[in-house]
Amino acid sequence: MYELKNLPDGMYEVRVYHPNFPMIKEQVEIKSGQTVRKDFALGN
Repeated sequence: MYELKNLPDGMYEVRVYHPNFPMIKEQVEIKSGQTVRKDFALGN
């Protein structure tokens, strides 16, 4: 688990990578005072 605090408002691209699996990319919009949770699964 990773936690990023105090990011400026805006669009971010989250990338999850492991050499044995395809990279996962997802766009995330951050707004002031907001908490965002994203779950990712590598493989099946």
